[in-house]
Amino acid sequence: MSGPVSALVVQVTSSAEFAQSTMSFAAPLLFAALGALVSQRVGVFNVGIEGFMTAGAFFAAAATYYTGSPWLGLLAAIVAGALLGLVMAFCVFALGGDEVVVGLGISTACSGLAAYLLLVVFDREKALISPKIHTLPKVDLPVVRDIPVLGGIVNGHSVLAYVSLACVAVVAYVLRRTSFGLGVRCIGESPEAAASAGVRVERTRYLVFVLSGVLAAVGGAQVSIGYLRLFQEGMTAGQGFIALSASVAGAAVPVLVLAAVLVFAAARAVAVVLVTSSVPPQFVQMVPYAMAIAAIVLIALVRRARQRRRSFALRATRPEDQRPPSHVAPGVTAPSAE
Repeated sequence: MSGPVSALVVQVTSSAEFAQSTMSFAAPLLFAALGALVSQRVGVFNVGIEGFMTAGAFFAAAATYYTGSPWLGLLAAIVAGALLGLVMAFCVFALGGDEVVVGLGISTACSGLAAYLLLVVFDREKALISPKIHTLPKVDLPVVRDIPVLGGIVNGHSVLAYVSLACVAVVAYVLRRTSFGLGVRCIGESPEAAASAGVRVERTRYLVFVLSGVLAAVGGAQVSIGYLRLFQEGMTAGQGFIALSASVAGAAVPVLVLAAVLVFAAARAVAVVLVTSSVPPQFVQMVPYAMAIAAIVLIALVRRARQRRRSFALRATRPEDQRPPSHVAPGVTAPSAE
């Protein structure tokens, strides 16, 4: 069985369609990963990313259903993400809640709220499917459209797919080249030192969480009105947690996070291909999540190895007169030569 499956994977991953699918899957992940990145830079592991994506997907589809405009749907997702970011920031910083507990609570609440509103407002169960829901426009790039291979990969995606790539450059520039980004990085290292340097810590944290919520919600909108025309329960399918893994794998560096997102998106594209093979579907569905777990474990091992090498290097460079004699137990002062 492994022979035909391996041949199928190699054949598909070398095609332009596979690269185009990877680009499509990468867009919502990239928005969510950038949202996780900015909150990680202020020292918070934002588990609420999954909830932000769910809310963005639901309110984008719902607003598009009522207004007929996907742009207003996108605006509704942005507002929902900003409000949820404020709520999480208030719970964590003002009320002193644990970031993981608050994040999980928000994710669970958003899933339950979406299911409740589907039933109460739309009288639907599980999904909202309607011709009133329109997708965001696809972008046609005349310059690259007729280029062999490249045109099929780059051209014809939702407008948000290109915006997500631009956001990588914008986030990198803001974090590295602006006073706001410097304040964000200082808060992540030491909030007390940042406050003593004149950074308004609380305001910056709230702004960062609003930005995190907006980015993740836009990622959810990309799922529901970017390349689909519907909302259904569980449609984000853990992409928020995969985005968190990408942020951790990329060490909260925008370019490295982009690379991690592309790897996870490619794994998801491969999983879609394997659905038509003889591989059990349960195994296929777990491929992206298994890769996310493996990436986190590998990064933890690499970081631990680096820390050990640094500690050994510090011991080796310590002056001889500062090293305790070999016959003296640790923590015991050596007797004076006098």
